Amino acid sequence: MKYFNTIIDLYSNNQFARYIGIGSLNTLVGIITYPILFYFLTPSIFSYIEILYINFFITTLFAFVTTKYFVFQSNNSFAYEYIKFIFIHILFLFINIYLLRMLVEDYLIHPVVSQISITVIIIFVGYYYNKFITFKKAV
Repeated sequence: MKYFNTIIDLYSNNQFARYIGIGSLNTLVGIITYPILFYFLTPSIFSYIEILYINFFITTLFAFVTTKYFVFQSNNSFAYEYIKFIFIHILFLFINIYLLRMLVEDYLIHPVVSQISITVIIIFVGYYYNKFITFKKAV
């Protein structure tokens, strides 16, 4: 019980620990959502890139809400922060599309494996952007 309380205290009082926890949840949602969409919507309905767009909208909204309220516990304007949040995620989307096409078409790596790998990289960059730009505390 002592160790459990220590973990809860660490999570409650440490922004980076919350980011890891919520980021893991966001990652899990992204990792699960893409394959589900991929297997249900390809090849007859959508391409793997079109599925990435659908996945982007679902996971970005989920990530914004969880990051805003649980990680950074921000009380700033929802709309203003969402614009900053969506800006970096649109940039991530374009990078993701480029890398996904390259890994799938040039290196013949399965789209699901490629997407999981790209997601892991984007998570680390996203934390620093969100910490210092999107959810920056007003002075």
